[in-house]
Amino acid sequence: MPEPTPIEVHCAIGEEPLSGAWVTLTLPMRSKNPYRLLFGPADAGGVIRISSDELRAKARAAIDFFPMDYSNFPEAWTGAVEVDVLDVIGVHRVRSAIDLWGDAFYPPDFNRVLTEYEENLGQLDLSLLHASVVAAT
Repeated sequence: MPEPTPIEVHCAIGEEPLSGAWVTLTLPMRSKNPYRLLFGPADAGGVIRISSDELRAKARAAIDFFPMDYSNFPEAWTGAVEVDVLDVIGVHRVRSAIDLWGDAFYPPDFNRVLTEYEENLGQLDLSLLHASVVAAT
């Protein structure tokens, strides 16, 4: 069983860091559904730092809310990590999830933060949007 380690996610638009970015971190599992966890915002350098405790806590919250959908983390985790910067479509998916399931998984005042982030995205060439995962040491 792989143990989670701290992770850094570097978000950019082209070659420039994307401060304020939000990402979906996908944790593929050996059984049931992969976890898709939201993290952010990125700091001024476009970096989101995620501790192993944060990974465990967000996964625990997801399985507590949807126990039939997920296997235990990290026991059934493949050890892989995928990341996507939240784009406009992703923002709409988050809003739909909030409408359906409520806002318990999100930080206070998240709707305002999400609106500001979406407005910022509207000014960018989203074809240049990307992120990379770096395991912290």
